[in-house]
Amino acid sequence: GGAGSIGSFVVKDLFKFKVKKIIIVDNNEYNLFKLKLSLTKKNIDKIELNLANIENNFQIKKIFKKYFPDIVFHVAALKHVEYLENNTNQGILTNILGTDNILKYSVKNKVKYFINVSTDKAADPENILGITKLIGEYLCNNYSLKNNIKIGIVRFGNVFNSNGSVSEVFK
Repeated sequence: GGAGSIGSFVVKDLFKFKVKKIIIVDNNEYNLFKLKLSLTKKNIDKIELNLANIENNFQIKKIFKKYFPDIVFHVAALKHVEYLENNTNQGILTNILGTDNILKYSVKNKVKYFINVSTDKAADPENILGITKLIGEYLCNNYSLKNNIKIGIVRFGNVFNSNGSVSEVFK
């Protein structure tokens, strides 16, 4: 989800630090295109864009083996309640199995820090979004307890002006 609204914000913030390279993974080629257009020439030289789906074990394994990241910001998710209620299987694939893939290869490739972006809906889940993201948090806790990786979880509420937020409805 590195080129989505939250992911691209994280990417742009990372340039404030002395990063050698930022590996961006997203399954949306248009978002990758928009992110690249929004960066300065200096910053473009520090990024690698990867079109991949976190549910695809082969793609994720290949990316981790190619880059060996030190830190992973996991922001990829399906996060719209209405669509997840009607597409439960896809919510499970992306928010649970995709998260497990990212965690598995983070551990195998000795990632030092893993930051999982979750949702406030995981606090007291009443829908598929909350349930799948809470299970993703449980996976993070389980990997943290059983492996040598530091994992942080942050829960976001509705992020105004993010892709699909109510601000788009108002516009």
